[in-house]
Amino acid sequence: MRFAIISAFLSLSAAQGAVTFSVFDGVNQQVQNTPALLVLPPFTDPATPFGSAAAIAVASWGGVGAAATVNFPYDPGLPYINAYYSLGHAALAQIEIDSLFYSGSTPVTVSANLLLSGAMALLGAAAGPDDFEHAYVYASIALNGVDSVGVYQISTNPVYNQNAGILAGLTGSSFTNVAVQSGPLTLQPGLNTLKLALVAQAYAASIPAPTGTGAGGWQSAAYFQHTLGFTTDGPLFDGLPDGATVSAPEFGINNNLFTPIPEAGTLWMCAAGLLISCRRRLPMWRR
Repeated sequence: MRFAIISAFLSLSAAQGAVTFSVFDGVNQQVQNTPALLVLPPFTDPATPFGSAAAIAVASWGGVGAAATVNFPYDPGLPYINAYYSLGHAALAQIEIDSLFYSGSTPVTVSANLLLSGAMALLGAAAGPDDFEHAYVYASIALNGVDSVGVYQISTNPVYNQNAGILAGLTGSSFTNVAVQSGPLTLQPGLNTLKLALVAQAYAASIPAPTGTGAGGWQSAAYFQHTLGFTTDGPLFDGLPDGATVSAPEFGINNNLFTPIPEAGTLWMCAAGLLISCRRRLPMWRR
């Protein structure tokens, strides 16, 4: 399910304009030319009134952010089904800049410098030996349709731990302005399209013991609402030839340096606060 959501999100049609902000959760989406904040609407499924999840996505002048939480409390009344009861949700955010101008006369291979901040938490108490929970983040930077991506996941089951791609250097569960460098990207002379995307997902699964009933007892969270963005401590791209530069003034990129365009702080404050206050009950599904 996770990768289907990512694929659908990254193929969204962009709005018209030099800078497009997009947020998505697999169902609800916003694609616009101004900073965007998506908070999942409250939802209750009367057939499965247990467990809850919340998610937000924000795309702004400072970068892209997403967060997801899952609370799957232990329920002693859940019957044995020889399958997992599971609960999960993801949030996705993207910025597209189609006015990145490269002044060189021939294509050049470069790498981009990014910063990532966030935290992950696995807070549950196991109800059985086959239970597990994950917290997951996916980051992507694309230039002219060529992606450089990374994934990082922590899990109560070590089999599911992973760090790969541009996030291969991450360890632990808390990150503050961690430097992330993309793989090779190619700038073309003239205008280029640059995309920055982030996905956060929380997931929990539990299987009742064959000798009895009951399942659950998990809580997981991936807090990356603030944020994945371009570095502000040096050049945006490494590898430019002498005398050449890149600029996209509409997004604060000038002479290969990024300075975030000032914006109202309420957007990020909402992103931080609404994740706590907005809960969405999701239907139970079997793996």
